[in-house]
Order: sequence, then C-alpha cells, then structure tokens
Amino acid sequence: MSYLPTYGRCMTRVQFRYAVLWAMVQLGERSVGVADVVAQMERLPFVQFRARPGKHVSDALRYHVSHGMVTRLGRNQYLLGHVPKTTWWRATTTLGYLADAHARGETTFRSIRAPS
Repeated sequence: MSYLPTYGRCMTRVQFRYAVLWAMVQLGERSVGVADVVAQMERLPFVQFRARPGKHVSDALRYHVSHGMVTRLGRNQYLLGHVPKTTWWRATTTLGYLADAHARGETTFRSIRAPS
C-alpha cells in the first residue's frame, strides 16, 4: 500500500515513517511541533506534499509514539525518545536508496531495491 494520493512521489507508509523519524532526529533533543517536522521533511528532495501534510505527519508521529520512539508532551508537542539501533539503520539506509533513486530520476519509490 502506498501513500500516492498524498505525496508527490510514491512512498510506502514505512518509507514515510522513516522520513518522519529522520526529521525528528535532525531537529534534535527538543520539543517540536508538527509544523517543524513538516518543514524539516521538505528539505528532502524526494518528499513532496500535495495536501494536508500536517495530518499525515501527525499520523506517523502517532505510530512512533505507540512504539516508544517519540513521546507526546501535549497537543502538537513531541519529543524524540529512544530509537533502536536497527530501526535507525533501516531508516537511514532506506532514505539513502530513495535519494539515489531520486537522483536517477525515478518517480516511483514503492519497490526500491538495494543496488547490486
């Protein structure tokens, strides 16, 4: 299942959640809002929002809260928690593959494979 209707590129939910996690790590150990995460994610060349980016980012943050990687401090306030080493490795590897695919001009990221 992909997030095609919402994003300019075809990203899977997992790939999008990894991008949200990356944005949270880049923002550091401080309380951040959904708008801050959206602004940070817009720095990635392969993430292009079409509509309602805040809703989709908050959905991804809700997932991370339920798995203990992000703490919800209050309305629209989130704090980065403990990110397992393997999860962070998968996120950075996947985002690297997405960046490479974007540089090659690929427009769909649903079936990104590791380069051989």
